[in-house]
Amino acid sequence: LKFMFVADSSTREAGIRSGEYDFAHAVPFDNADALESDPNINNHIYPGGFLVVHFNKKQGLFTDVRMRQAVNMALDKEAILLASFGDEQFFELEHGLYQPHMTDWYSDAGADLYNPKDIEGAKALLEEAGYNGEEVVILTSRQYPHYYNAAVATQQQLENIGMNVTLDIYDWATLLDRRSDPELWDIFFTGWDTQIIPHQYGFLDSENEWPGWTKNAEIDRLLDEIGRAENQDEAKALMHELQTEFWNDLPVINLGLFNNTDAYNEKVKGFKNFVGPVLWNVSIEE
Repeated sequence: LKFMFVADSSTREAGIRSGEYDFAHAVPFDNADALESDPNINNHIYPGGFLVVHFNKKQGLFTDVRMRQAVNMALDKEAILLASFGDEQFFELEHGLYQPHMTDWYSDAGADLYNPKDIEGAKALLEEAGYNGEEVVILTSRQYPHYYNAAVATQQQLENIGMNVTLDIYDWATLLDRRSDPELWDIFFTGWDTQIIPHQYGFLDSENEWPGWTKNAEIDRLLDEIGRAENQDEAKALMHELQTEFWNDLPVINLGLFNNTDAYNEKVKGFKNFVGPVLWNVSIEE
């Protein structure tokens, strides 16, 4: 096996088309239909997780929950997802921290707060919070076009409610470094795979120190009680409470579900995917 790290998505696509690569991870969403029409290529679309807005809650504007609520109220989630992924086959409007088919954990709590698209309500919250045109810095990277496109769409929507928003654009490695410093940013985007238990969502746990620095005693209490629940029914009821608090406090904003796209040559046999490519028992047919 030979792994080649190719940062540019267009180069990955060209390589799978030419036969230079047998498999390409994360090919451009915009070109999925063209790849699908190539008889020598299998286009593989599979669940990728959630697209998430992370707030800096250690210092700055978004230490005030009203500011976070104003952003959530202003954002048109469908428009952002469409800007990010280009086609409805690649995303789904979904508020839950678990996917609907994950019945042990899924909850409808917070659905009413998910996508209100209330511009006047958002403006009222900004005024109530005392917002006075302070700069809002969004960290982003063109190396992940869907995160970058989400940042651009969010900038435009927040400017529509009178916020002063700047995009700070870096390569991904630099972004990861800068997001650890609360003086350098207010918002960044990343994706989260659906986790097995809610404790694995780093943006929930006050002890985790995930960039964004959530500190919510009620969420901590609920995570602790979920961990000590005697059965899944009890844990699911607590998850409903946790998701209610999540949408009220908004440590992050879950914009919705998205799919990933991989492509592999017709000669590749036995390929499967499970939260990424599985290469056991895979062969190349000459």
